[in-house]
Amino acid sequence: MSESPQQTRVFESPAVAEAHFYEAFANIDGQLMSEVWLDKEAVYCIHPSGQPLIGSQAVLDSWRAMFKGGHPLALFYRVVQKQVSDGMALHLVEETLSSQDGSRRGLVMASNCYLKTETGWRLFSHHGSPMVKPQTEKTGASAQVH
Repeated sequence: MSESPQQTRVFESPAVAEAHFYEAFANIDGQLMSEVWLDKEAVYCIHPSGQPLIGSQAVLDSWRAMFKGGHPLALFYRVVQKQVSDGMALHLVEETLSSQDGSRRGLVMASNCYLKTETGWRLFSHHGSPMVKPQTEKTGASAQVH
């Protein structure tokens, strides 16, 4: 599978691609976000309470719209479960997002799907759903992005 010319970074693993996805998200970095996503019409994204966005252009346009005029977020994510098989990876991730001043906070459960390509791992699906309260399971890796 091919990527567009802007995808110059090589993400050696799904975890590396995921770390860059959340870095782009937290720092409202549209360029990095475009490098993480696979450049294909088969990609899709469903933001919490949103409609399915299909195709790389629609997906990246949605991120650009969210980033427009925005401020970096305090973003914490924790991988609750992960599966890797035959060049594909699925991560179940708990996201905690808050404004820099802490006045607004949101909890999201997301599934992130990655595909191994000729130039590394790329995100091809992100589906976020609002959560009422965080998971209590202690088994996943976590990372602070800020």
